[in-house]
Amino acid sequence: MFWVANGHNSIGRFYETYTSRGADCHTVRLPERQTSVEWFRPNPPLNGVRWCIRNNINYQQSGILIALNYMARNGHRYLDQFYRKSVRAVERGRAKDGPNAYHIPANQARPVEAANLVNMLASRDSRCGTRTAPSRRAAWTSPPAITSCVSTSLTARW
Repeated sequence: MFWVANGHNSIGRFYETYTSRGADCHTVRLPERQTSVEWFRPNPPLNGVRWCIRNNINYQQSGILIALNYMARNGHRYLDQFYRKSVRAVERGRAKDGPNAYHIPANQARPVEAANLVNMLASRDSRCGTRTAPSRRAAWTSPPAITSCVSTSLTARW
């Protein structure tokens, strides 16, 4: 699953480094099957490399610095994309597509989780209330003691 998650719609690549057995350096000896060129390993590791834990730390630091540098140079693109996504979220809320309300019956098998869901929806600009009498709406009748949460925000995408 890791390979699927990393390779699907990803802008980064995953690189393996050698492991270390401690603070001391050692020479890495790999079997032939780990040093062959494969579709998932276009640039296989070298066999017989002297490796230390400090090498892993250097690779991690280099990766972070490259990512931060890329973000700093392309900040305007990320800001523009964030703005466009926010505008689309508001437009979707105005168009009223998707769920705009949840109705949660009181006789839940997991009442604590249901209460957490109601609290989470209420914290995201939704109006939540509990009805104690049955209600007849359009084509269905709701049971008594039902909690309803209705979105009051244009950007509430649950």
